[in-house]
Amino acid sequence: MKISVSYFGLYFWVVATMMTGSPLIGEKKEPFVKGELIYENPLNTIESVNDWIMEGPGKIQFKDGWMHMFSPEE
Repeated sequence: MKISVSYFGLYFWVVATMMTGSPLIGEKKEPFVKGELIYENPLNTIESVNDWIMEGPGKIQFKDGWMHMFSPEE
């Protein structure tokens, strides 16, 4: 089945309008405003994850300030 470019463009516009609630052309939305930071964790040392409870099998290692998480079975 062959779909012409104009039908595809119309379909794209209709779907995008339905998903965003506004047409793609014309209306501008306000930019995203960052709220107050309520939690921060660099995840770069074993101390930063002391209170974590891992769900399921897994191992973590720390190298060069980065946490590496992997499955020991894979």
